Amino acid sequence: MKALCILFLMISASWKTLAEAGIITGEQQEVQVLSNTFNDSVPGGTFAIRGHVYFMYTTTPVADAMITNGAENPFVMTNENGYFEMLFSTTDSVLYCYKPDFTEPVFRGPFPDRHVLEVNFYLNNAHVMIITAKPVIYAYNAGQNVELSIKPRGHFTFTYPQTVDGVWNIQTNADGTITSLNDHKKYPYLFWEAENSAHKMQVENGTVSGYLVKTDTCVSFLENTLTAYGLNEKESADFITFWAPKMLHKPYALVQFLTNEAYASQVGELMVSPQPESLLRLYMYFVPLDSDKAPVELIKPAIEIFERKGFTVVEWGGSELNLTNLKPH
Repeated sequence: MKALCILFLMISASWKTLAEAGIITGEQQEVQVLSNTFNDSVPGGTFAIRGHVYFMYTTTPVADAMITNGAENPFVMTNENGYFEMLFSTTDSVLYCYKPDFTEPVFRGPFPDRHVLEVNFYLNNAHVMIITAKPVIYAYNAGQNVELSIKPRGHFTFTYPQTVDGVWNIQTNADGTITSLNDHKKYPYLFWEAENSAHKMQVENGTVSGYLVKTDTCVSFLENTLTAYGLNEKESADFITFWAPKMLHKPYALVQFLTNEAYASQVGELMVSPQPESLLRLYMYFVPLDSDKAPVELIKPAIEIFERKGFTVVEWGGSELNLTNLKPH
């Protein structure tokens, strides 16, 4: 370790800071390479790596995380500032960042001989809470007053209008709006959000029923797909104006839709009295991707035709996931 410290002292004078290197920071990935430079102070057949381990989307350091080649020999542990430094052999093809109960970022080679790499790893708690984002409920053509309630997976963070004892009491209007019988005001829909650690994209036999979307085409994709599932123009417009901007942060997205039964088991149960003649619940999972290489095999979903008749209830929502949120059946 003393020799390693001397090595890093020798190269530190030529090491660029983050600002000097002109690195642009933004949405953090699980592995972020800040710089990669040749240095003749590094022994042949090895490469030097140093950096920090942080909690995802923060600069909060993670202490006692292990950086290892997989055989756990050699390895280095982060200090209280999340900092590590180590020499590894260029024969290593992959490095792992490991801490119990957290996701395990993977840094893949090949690694350049006699180079110094500055790398940050970002860890997600394996049981991280995910926002059940903007589920909204529309109701049409009820011949009488209606009671609706949600039993979410997780716990509510917000409802609008507010429920009374967990229940919305409403009447439907000819113009498609809803009147709350609690405050006698009109609303375009009922709104709720929750935190939920159980969100998982559904994987069956190594495949996902879903889509790989180039996000610069996500508006047309959503227009066509939402129409196929049965949303009308207003519902689709509400969905797209909320979700399309969030999908544009990465060039690609892995997308999966849940409908009624899967929606109830993964997101939350909806209770409606009287029972609607037509019910559509549509929930979107999406995983942002940097490339068009899907991490799982995709199969095209089979979409059932939704027919509106009589008292109709429609609900949509969504969550942004990461690759750790793939759930095999």
